[in-house]
Amino acid sequence: MRRAESPARRRLLLALLACGMGRLRASGAVLQRPEPDPFAPDRLMAAVRTYFEFGVHRTAYAGDRRTSEWLAGRFRALGLQTSEQTWPLRQFFLDEASIEDARGRIHAFPIWLPRATGPAGLRARITVVDGSPPDAGIKGTIAWLEPGGTGGPTRQALERRALDAGAAAVVFATNDRAGTGLLVAQNAERRYVEVERPVPTLTFGAGDAERLRASVGREVTLRLTGRMDEAATAVNVLGRLIRRADAEWLVVSTPSSGWFTCAGERGPGVAALLALAEWATARRGNLNYLFVANSGHELDYLGARLLHDRHLAPPPEKTRAWLHLGASIATPPWAEVDGVLRPTDRVTTGTLQAAPELAAVMRGAFADLPVYRLSTDTRIGEFRDLVEHGYLGLGVVGGSNPWFHAERDDPSAVSADTLAAVTRAVARALDDIER
Repeated sequence: MRRAESPARRRLLLALLACGMGRLRASGAVLQRPEPDPFAPDRLMAAVRTYFEFGVHRTAYAGDRRTSEWLAGRFRALGLQTSEQTWPLRQFFLDEASIEDARGRIHAFPIWLPRATGPAGLRARITVVDGSPPDAGIKGTIAWLEPGGTGGPTRQALERRALDAGAAAVVFATNDRAGTGLLVAQNAERRYVEVERPVPTLTFGAGDAERLRASVGREVTLRLTGRMDEAATAVNVLGRLIRRADAEWLVVSTPSSGWFTCAGERGPGVAALLALAEWATARRGNLNYLFVANSGHELDYLGARLLHDRHLAPPPEKTRAWLHLGASIATPPWAEVDGVLRPTDRVTTGTLQAAPELAAVMRGAFADLPVYRLSTDTRIGEFRDLVEHGYLGLGVVGGSNPWFHAERDDPSAVSADTLAAVTRAVARALDDIER
């Protein structure tokens, strides 16, 4: 039979329990959930998937605008002083791009800024332009550019020749990095960011080249249809962590736009940007931070250029370093297994960029990731602009994403573990710079 506890004994037990709980609270052992790790692979990949699910990220398209809204919301939730740089542009909203031969329509994609055909398309004979004379047969045709090998004419040189000879349209084949024959979008030239190209210009996948070759000398129909918006808008998203008004700054940036869904191309940089913003807000430090996601990347880095033009970043003399997160970070090569292309287990390549003054910092931070090779004279993508504006830059770019600028670029292109390791490494670099 259980003996009843006396009131005195019960009071003593409660007092002892309260005392123990107080000590545990003071030590943080209970009643305090551990903070989630911003660099955990699953959290980074959740951000990659969210980015992917917004759809096509072409500048000012719905997926791009939804991405900007999401990033701004994430910045605000972290307590960053969040602002948006909204900027206007002429943008083409594509409906169809195709080349129709006797067997039907071949999927294609325009070179920006597109010059559209009418809904019925442009019907003309297709002729090959490969550097060999004569030019007399090019006028009024659809010129298929076929650059030569090493030492032969470039695509740009052939295009100039075709236009000078009066071609009505231009097409050429592209190939994805896996060699499957998919078309690959080409970034806009600066002179054609807001001015249409002289004639309709399309790319098609190399996998369709043999089929189209049967139509050389015959008429085909090229269609490039859509809507030109003379007053589209895109957004750069900025989030500031101000620790002290007179402190120096660290800037962290990444592009947020691209031709298609861009999960492997842009997703890792976006995920790392958000993780670093969460990491910075949760720790003590000596410097202020500016986090930036720029649209307009595929339009010759238009958003990044406008950010600099409007002096929205702190000036170089008040900025200790600028970290840029580039394309295809933590993407492994793919290999054929049982007739199916699959991502391999390991990331095998990547590039670190750094001003000479920051080279030792990057080497130390990435000591455990030897596949990332450091260069102090490589200026890839938007990293070039920040260096040219006088900033001390460091950055990460590259991997082996076979679907770079291809429509099938989905989250399977990204290695979660490597993305986590790279993001931790750049955090170590930033921590070293702060000290």
